[in-house]
Amino acid sequence: MISRNDIKLLRSLRQKKYRQQTNLFFIEGFRLLEEALLAAAPVQRVFLAESHRNSDLHRQLVEFKISPSWGSESTLQQISDTRHTQGCLATVAMPPISSLDHLPPRLLILDRPSDPGNLGTLMRAAAWFGLKMVALSPQSADPYNPKVLRAGMGAHFHLFLLQSNLEQLLRILKQQQYRIFGGVMNGHPQPDDGRTSPEKWALLLGSEAHGIAGDLQDYITDPLTIEGSGNLDSLNLTVAGGILLSRLCRQ
Repeated sequence: MISRNDIKLLRSLRQKKYRQQTNLFFIEGFRLLEEALLAAAPVQRVFLAESHRNSDLHRQLVEFKISPSWGSESTLQQISDTRHTQGCLATVAMPPISSLDHLPPRLLILDRPSDPGNLGTLMRAAAWFGLKMVALSPQSADPYNPKVLRAGMGAHFHLFLLQSNLEQLLRILKQQQYRIFGGVMNGHPQPDDGRTSPEKWALLLGSEAHGIAGDLQDYITDPLTIEGSGNLDSLNLTVAGGILLSRLCRQ
């Protein structure tokens, strides 16, 4: 059964400081739990509503040798971060923070995205296009915020996360001959200027309100712009990121 201490722990994991103290985060819903299991993520405990006994999900957990803790629908709703719970929660151990020593050939770099939904959606786009790492500035939204996790739809279990001083990261990338594409308002409409597709590249995107910080723009080797024909002056960050990732990966 789900104990009072379980409820206290799960509720506390809504806050960043307790996630950091325990090195745990919680996920909610069938889709996220299934993604975590299939990706062999370090799922610690699973909490299910009594109505899921002998369900397909329960049988799947048995196959993974996981014994869930059971509780009532009302108990799960108390813990849930959503208005209507699916009666399915789990705690997952945070993976080790990636280092600057092992960088993949392609990565997405995000400078201070503040909206959890945007961050999660960008992580999902990165995973969709086959990137293996997303790097975040320390001022970014917390990647393990429940809203980020829901928007990511399981992307967290397929990506390495690097939270670092971005200027240091970009300096290393330039030393290692990466091309650094930056989403800006006054760049080029296409990522390719006739050269062959680069073996190593990074896409740098800025915050929703302020774009890419000035001290980081100096590291951009290839400024990119998405041309529009309407009357609006900008695109949503996640839409722009998805378009630019599609262009770069298609190269």
